[in-house]
Amino acid sequence: MLLYQLLKNLKIKEIRGDTDRIVSSIAYNSKYVMHNGAFVAIMGNNHDGHTFIPEALSGGAKVIVAQKDVRISGDFTLILVDNSHLALAKLACAFYEFPADKLRLVGITGTNGKTTTAYLLESIFKEANLLPGIIGTINYRYKNYFKEASLTTPESLELQKILFEMNKENVDPVILEVSSHALNQGRIEGCRFNIGIFTNLTPEHLDYHNNMDNYFDSKSLLFTNYLQGWAILNHDDNYGNLLRNKVNGKTLTFGLMSTCDIKAENISFLPGGIKASIHTPVGTIPITSSLIGKHNLYNIMASVGAAFVSGITPKNIKKGIENLKKVPGRLERFKNAKNLNIFIDYAHTGNALKNVLDSLKALNPRRIITIFGCGGNRDKTKRPVMGEISGKYSDITLITSDNPRKENPGDIIKEIEAGILPLKLKKFEWKEGLNLEEKGYLTEVSRSRAIKMGISLAKPGDFVLIAGKGHECYQIMGEEKIPYNDRYEIKKALRVKELGV
Repeated sequence: MLLYQLLKNLKIKEIRGDTDRIVSSIAYNSKYVMHNGAFVAIMGNNHDGHTFIPEALSGGAKVIVAQKDVRISGDFTLILVDNSHLALAKLACAFYEFPADKLRLVGITGTNGKTTTAYLLESIFKEANLLPGIIGTINYRYKNYFKEASLTTPESLELQKILFEMNKENVDPVILEVSSHALNQGRIEGCRFNIGIFTNLTPEHLDYHNNMDNYFDSKSLLFTNYLQGWAILNHDDNYGNLLRNKVNGKTLTFGLMSTCDIKAENISFLPGGIKASIHTPVGTIPITSSLIGKHNLYNIMASVGAAFVSGITPKNIKKGIENLKKVPGRLERFKNAKNLNIFIDYAHTGNALKNVLDSLKALNPRRIITIFGCGGNRDKTKRPVMGEISGKYSDITLITSDNPRKENPGDIIKEIEAGILPLKLKKFEWKEGLNLEEKGYLTEVSRSRAIKMGISLAKPGDFVLIAGKGHECYQIMGEEKIPYNDRYEIKKALRVKELGV
């Protein structure tokens, strides 16, 4: 594509050089620059792309897009812009011929519930003989394509490429989990959503957004800047009600209040899932779901709302919900020969952990043993909050590591422990054969060892919750991703248990 064609929608401060060049590719990582390609220097959290401009030129770039002035001689065209991150999104849209305009898009945002709601909608759309695609926290997938996700919402260049490929494969609709970072950074520029879903908002990512007002403002952008159809809003969430006043367009509310458009009644929370009657503007849908807990009932109602405005029949909505047996790492029961009640969940915020513990408590376990940690170099304010929640709602808590990144794991554990200390719970020291019946907690830096400890403490009727990593199959130590999987560690722990060690 010719450069001047790509620049039509860009707000440009200055151009130095020829705009009649052919652009073979676009990259924002200098390692992926191709001959006659364009390199966009973006300001990242850890790196400034402008420092890699010489490397990009050496790699064959003939176009540089930057927001800082560049004084380097050579045969290339320099495009100066106010915001190179936004410019990347606009260039990507043009390069891939605006694929979002040819697709029906469903965007899901909120702190918790995005992934489960996406899986529910995918199942419903499939039951209606549609060919949905997913772009979300666990993976990006459609038809026979599958790629593990590196970000909940990919960078704009990858996003537009995926949408381009989905359009070629006649995917319909596309379900996107939209993160606050993506909204704040303009990664979804060029996308117009037929449906926007708001699940809930609780403290998260405050290391990035600084406060809840900024966090809410970023989430709101999906509905104020990118929505051209229906807003499906959680009426039971205070931020959902605030958002209702911001939406310029059609809204549909869901929740447990009688005033909601989509509401649940006759609810039973069972060890095997949920039974409920979901009331909609066109009638009641009785559902039986394998998903566990009240928080998943909200995810079900959100998916019913989106399916309803998509014109899906009640019969297909019911069947789609009931077809979904589990979501990877979302209160996922780990089946085992010992018949121990072991659950894996991605909960990594205080609210998410409380929701999961409430859901498990409603199933009347003998005790709940919770194993969790918090990520390093991320929002520190949630660490004592999660410690307090686990201490209150669990019988035994094992505080361990999550993704420590560049922080000392022991320091993270102490910050979590600060939330438990005011509860005056007993801190136990681990030893082989330890038999706990008293409420309390332990600390262990090694996550694999903490899992072994938690499972060894479990007795018939106990529930073991392993929270924080869910579907993830790695731990981040420093800047390195180390292969790691909670499921594998559970299997190892069970083998050890069976051997009586």
